[in-house]
Amino acid sequence: MKLRNLWIFTFVFLNFFLIKAFTESVTFTSPEVISSVGGDLVEIATNSTGRYVYTIYREDTSVVIKTLVSSDFGVTFTDTSDSFGVGTEPQIATDSSGRYVYAIWENALVEISIYFSHDFGQTWTDIDPLGTIFGAGVDSHIETDDSGQFVYATWSEDGTGTGDIKIFTSKNFGVNWTDAGSFGTGLVPEITTNSSGKYVDAIWRTAAASVKIGRAHV
Repeated sequence: MKLRNLWIFTFVFLNFFLIKAFTESVTFTSPEVISSVGGDLVEIATNSTGRYVYTIYREDTSVVIKTLVSSDFGVTFTDTSDSFGVGTEPQIATDSSGRYVYAIWENALVEISIYFSHDFGQTWTDIDPLGTIFGAGVDSHIETDDSGQFVYATWSEDGTGTGDIKIFTSKNFGVNWTDAGSFGTGLVPEITTNSSGKYVDAIWRTAAASVKIGRAHV
């Protein structure tokens, strides 16, 4: 019994020490202004090493979508926005290397815009410039796997709960997209995938306040 008590005491003490050491070693720098114009609906993503940091937000005055990119672990940021235009509710995702970056938002026509970058966020390509692929949507979300090859996006066709949940998929680094179909009406969908991109899970809320989940194995 005494040995057991000693083991429990040692275990608790070591865990307390490790937690205390970790919390004491995390020190944030003083917050810095990266946009003097200001913005809201901010989102941020980074790669596996933390070297490449991507931010996306809606600018306060013009309500256009802006992206700022850092390649030095978040020390300095560069505006790489590419005439994104007016939008809202932007989201951004990147792969483990930081080379492949994907952004999604609701544009001024209340339609979904998706852009990709294959050069660490320096230049961007509009996947649907004519607005003929994705259609109407709100509450969008986008994810990619570790390699950036598999990309998954989801949204609701409207924000009232009467619009269908949409899921689109890409297997070639965001160049071409496939409509995975409609999944009934719903709100605020989210989507996630594993490191290989082969397993995908989407979740959303229905107008009746129930929660649904959809799964796929690519």
